[in-house]
Amino acid sequence: MATIGGKEVEVFSEAFFCIYFALHLKGKLKKYKSNEWTKLKTASSIKLWAQKKGIASIVQHQLTDPEFVARIKLIPTFLVDKDWDARLRKQIDKFFTTIPIGSVGKSYWAMRADVMPVDIDPYKVFEKLSVKLKSRYDFRNAVDKDKWNPGDVWIFSSTARKELTTKLRAYKQAASSNEIYSAGAVTSLNSLVRGLYDTADLYPISLKAPGAAVRISLENDKVGGYHKVLRFIKVDLDATNQDCKIFFAIDLYNTKTKSIYKKDIVKGRIKSKTDRGGFRLEIEVPGSGARYGSIGTENYQWIISNTDKSGVDKLNRIRKSYDDPAKMFPVGGERTWLGASNYQKAFKKSASNIAYLDDYFTEIYSLINKTKFKSKDAREKLNKIVASEIAIAINFIKSTIMKDITVENLYNLSASQSFAAGISPQQLERYKKTADKDEIQALSKKEFKLLMDSCFHLKVY
Repeated sequence: MATIGGKEVEVFSEAFFCIYFALHLKGKLKKYKSNEWTKLKTASSIKLWAQKKGIASIVQHQLTDPEFVARIKLIPTFLVDKDWDARLRKQIDKFFTTIPIGSVGKSYWAMRADVMPVDIDPYKVFEKLSVKLKSRYDFRNAVDKDKWNPGDVWIFSSTARKELTTKLRAYKQAASSNEIYSAGAVTSLNSLVRGLYDTADLYPISLKAPGAAVRISLENDKVGGYHKVLRFIKVDLDATNQDCKIFFAIDLYNTKTKSIYKKDIVKGRIKSKTDRGGFRLEIEVPGSGARYGSIGTENYQWIISNTDKSGVDKLNRIRKSYDDPAKMFPVGGERTWLGASNYQKAFKKSASNIAYLDDYFTEIYSLINKTKFKSKDAREKLNKIVASEIAIAINFIKSTIMKDITVENLYNLSASQSFAAGISPQQLERYKKTADKDEIQALSKKEFKLLMDSCFHLKVY
């Protein structure tokens, strides 16, 4: 049996969502058999097959996708042997029974995000805005386009193509100007995408590995009466691994009644990666089967510092009580308070340098976990020191409300919801019924910094 790797799953799951969408749209999916692909061995034979099925125009960009064409020989293994045919049918059935598709008279094109024509590709506009955002806030790296919209597949009507061609041209010109970046520029792009979805002309779709039952959610849906809100549970710093875990739950908040409608719709954790993973923070939702996003060190340091830095201040006070003969402690700052970069540089010079941090490590680790870290390996200690600093920065935030908000802001960037710090008026509103009035008044004075609202998309998982 041919080997199907991660890249093959990515390309084929996206490409065949487009193809199965087209087959269903034309009423051909029920009679179609996946073993038909055993006879299709070239790009020209696939094009002829698509023409006979009446779907060639819908998937025209997909049929010439270099990543797809280069893997044609692996298609039977993917669809038949790996049983993706059944998964795709369930995804498409759920999609058509859940999402409103336009009238019979509408023409559609379906394609992977990677092969969108330039004139209708909204990512080209966002990438220009992201460079501006990077410059304005002095970040080392631009915000990845997937943090704006993680759509793997985009489906366009002829109306959407016409409107996108016209409006994106104007947006590109504005994005290329010398004007200072503002979040409003991204908001305009978001409104365009959402407006075209509302008229059944555009569908940006993020695909996750399907479980036993396929689900679809509307992400960054500003129209509905329910919002997902996050609740901090605890920080875990286990003695037998190298990470830190920040446990959270997501509740459904009713914006009309201003109360929690349903608790614990998701339970997950934000986990710190080791040096080999760039010390990133990554969301995990055990049992979901879905892959979530991650955040780089610069971005999460900025979010924590600018939302509530009382935990960071605690960490800095501890550092001041120790000598630093190897000059490893960071100078500090909203994007540089974590010691990861300095410690890693010292480790690369000599693993023995990590021993200079032993007493400091013992103190910060014991503030979370009363036992001793078991490993004596220098690399593992390096990773656990960084994990402990993250744990302190979150666990020692003084306000319970601000713990929730800080972790929510981290989640929002990782899960492509928004890039923001501080507490927004909408976030603050949720606590007015239950929190102390003096605390609410104090929190209302905190600055809210919205760098970017992420874009509406459908998540199929």
